[in-house]
Amino acid sequence: MCADDFGISPGVDEGILCLALGGKISAISCLTVYPEWKSSARALSKLKGSLDIGLHLSGDEDLERQYLDFQDGLGMDPDFIDGHRHIHQDPFRSKQMVELLKKSRRPPYTRNTFVSPGVIFRQGISRPKTAALSFAGYFWKQRALRHGISTNDGFTGVYDFREKSEEELLQIFSNFATYLSGKRPLWMVHPGMRDKVLAKRDAFTRGRYAELRLLKSSFLADQGIQCARFATLERANPTSALCSTIGGNLSPQGIR
Repeated sequence: MCADDFGISPGVDEGILCLALGGKISAISCLTVYPEWKSSARALSKLKGSLDIGLHLSGDEDLERQYLDFQDGLGMDPDFIDGHRHIHQDPFRSKQMVELLKKSRRPPYTRNTFVSPGVIFRQGISRPKTAALSFAGYFWKQRALRHGISTNDGFTGVYDFREKSEEELLQIFSNFATYLSGKRPLWMVHPGMRDKVLAKRDAFTRGRYAELRLLKSSFLADQGIQCARFATLERANPTSALCSTIGGNLSPQGIR
C-alpha cells in the first residue's frame, strides 16, 4: 500500500504520516521538487526503516537532481523509484530511468501499472484510463525485468480522481480489494489533508481527504488486507522467477 505525493503540501504530509504511524500503509513516495522538501524529509526521517520510502519523480525537473535531493534530504538511497502521473514509464525516459535505478549499491524496485485485461473488465472502474496505463506499464515491466530490476506483480488504484461521496469511494476501494491479484501486488493511494498549498499545486484535493478518512477506518482489516513491505513480498516471490519468462510466456494476457 503506497501513498503517493508526500512533499506536495504540509496537509498531504500530515495525512500520510498519520497513516504510516497507524500501520495503514507500507510505502511512501516522495516529491522532492517543492521548497518545503527539506522540512518534509526531516519529518519523514523518523520513519526510516519501518516502511519503504521512495522517489516520486516529477517530469518538470531534472531527474538526476531529484535523486540527489532525495539522498540529501533523507540520507539514504530510495527504496523504490516511480513517477508523478507515471512519467517513469515514458519510453523516451526509459534509458535514464534504468540508469537511475542502477545507481545505488542496493538497487531500488520500480512500479509498473500493468493490469491484466480480464481484471480491468471485471473491476469495471475507469476502464479506458486503466487500460492506457496498463499498456504503458506492460512495456515498462518488461524492460525492468530484462534489466534485472525488481517490480511489482499486480497493481491497482486507478480511478478518475473526481470528487466522490464516501459511499462511492468505498465501492471503488472495495472493488480494488476484490480484484487485486499477483504475487507482489502494489496498491497506489493518494491520501492527505486539504490545505491552501495543495490547492495551488494540484486539482485533486477533497478526494485526498476522503481517501485518508477511509484508510484510517477499519476498511483494510474488514477486507482482510495486511500491508507489507516490498522486500517481504520479494523474498517470498522473487522477481528472478519472472525474469526467466522474458521472451517466452510474458504477455499482457499471461501475467496476473
